[in-house]
Amino acid sequence: AVFEIERAEMRRNQELRQLEMSGADKASIEAKRADIEIEYIRRVHEVKMTLFDAETAEIIEQANIQKEIVRALGQDVSRIEASIAKLGAERDNVRAQMDEQVQGAIEAARENATNRQYELVRDEQQKTFDSFKRSAEGVFDALVTKSSSVFASMGNMFKAAILTAIKEVIT
Repeated sequence: AVFEIERAEMRRNQELRQLEMSGADKASIEAKRADIEIEYIRRVHEVKMTLFDAETAEIIEQANIQKEIVRALGQDVSRIEASIAKLGAERDNVRAQMDEQVQGAIEAARENATNRQYELVRDEQQKTFDSFKRSAEGVFDALVTKSSSVFASMGNMFKAAILTAIKEVIT
């Protein structure tokens, strides 16, 4: 089981390294990163649940063997049967709690990816805004200075602002 978890972790790390080297845009990298993390969380959970089920099945099997021994001795087995039922209920309860924790981790991974994507978009929009702002400052400077051709200066500034914004969006 430990080997399976280590293998899942190595696979996740390898996929994340490949993703970083893919050259894809940052927003899609974040979405794929979330998918990789979610798959890792699910795989580790699956391995842990398999191990948990095997361990609890062994405990219940041992209790059943004890029950049969007590029954063969002609004694009352109701307490052992009650213990077996209690173990089964506790197993189901623990399993449900672990499933909830995994769902919480998956939701957190999705939310983190969404937040990182939002921050990337916000940063890009801020860069575009700053570019327009610098260009507008240039236009204002052109209007305030005593230039021979104010309209030509304004046209050049608007052209530069639009070209800069387009360049930033494309890159």
